[in-house]
Amino acid sequence: MILRKPMWGSEQAADIWALYYYLLYQTVPFEPKDYLPKDNNGYFYYENGERTSKRVYPSKPNIVLDCSPYDILHLISADLCRYLVDGTSTVNREHLRELLTTPVDEDTIRTKHFGFTLSSPPSGIRAQERAWKPVLEKLFNYDKLRGNESFSRLIQLLGFEVCPYCNRSFTTTVQQKDGTYYRQNQVDHYISKSTHPWFALSLLNLIPCCGSCNHKKGTGDDFVLYPYFEEFGVAYRFRTKPLSGLGYLTGELKSEDSFQIVIEQTPGTYLDDQYKQRVRNSIQAFGLSALYRDNHNEYVRKLFEQRFLISEAYLDSLCSSFPTHFKSREEIRHMLYLKSIREDQLDQAPLSKLTHDIDWEIDDLNECNYLRPMIGTKSEADY
Repeated sequence: MILRKPMWGSEQAADIWALYYYLLYQTVPFEPKDYLPKDNNGYFYYENGERTSKRVYPSKPNIVLDCSPYDILHLISADLCRYLVDGTSTVNREHLRELLTTPVDEDTIRTKHFGFTLSSPPSGIRAQERAWKPVLEKLFNYDKLRGNESFSRLIQLLGFEVCPYCNRSFTTTVQQKDGTYYRQNQVDHYISKSTHPWFALSLLNLIPCCGSCNHKKGTGDDFVLYPYFEEFGVAYRFRTKPLSGLGYLTGELKSEDSFQIVIEQTPGTYLDDQYKQRVRNSIQAFGLSALYRDNHNEYVRKLFEQRFLISEAYLDSLCSSFPTHFKSREEIRHMLYLKSIREDQLDQAPLSKLTHDIDWEIDDLNECNYLRPMIGTKSEADY
């Protein structure tokens, strides 16, 4: 629902990739030359995953299997084997790195044909050896990645402050005084690792989110909005739907049950069918309609009350009186709501999308001169 800017555009991009490649070396049984970055001295990772540390140039994998990973690929998936292994039985470096670092949105998965088919197990082997997924997980072992003490540091660097799926819960990761990390999140595999185990370690498949959304999303194949590329944005907005009166528009007390919060497509926006389907999938998978309809009426009523009591003229006077503090009405409203409502900062605080959209709705009502007459009437009555 909320866009999280991809890490390759962030100031910490180099630190994220450095730590990620270090964790890969601790996790995968592939040859270092098959996936690590390269400089003039060879393939390397940074010691401890820290870009300020020295570079290490390993000559062999850190993880050793009983058999070659290429033999495993050949057995479990002809499609995946053809993709990752070339005619000389060596790993295709470009393709392996692509699996580990590519976006996993629906368009990319479809256009690059990443839905590999697992082979039928041969007859005559024991039942516990017939399941290919656990075998494939030896190559892409998420449990080992997650168990590394540096994994939480990677999640912290990704910078998810709020759940991108519901925008209702903090998902921060902090380092404590003793050096350990406390994570207020779970990590969702956007493409389920149970159906696509070859994406179990892919960096752009790891989405820090709240436990509720991670549990609700499950392992279904229906694509939801991909937080690195997609969001509700201006295409879908929260708004209020009156049920039994309009008192809430002025913040009238005991009127919280006279409206409900709905999610609707913004009139006049053209959207492709696949995007609209992902929106519907997101709303259904995370229960967004019920979560917002049944839980945030009092919060929204207070937003209306704040805007009702503080006129646009008063906001303008604050801008004039404190020009070094406020350059626009919007900046004052950020202070009023105790969160930014800028469209490019909605990933920084819970309920920021809801706040932004209700603020937008109030502006629309003010432009139609709907709330202003009621404000005048109330003021005259008070006198």
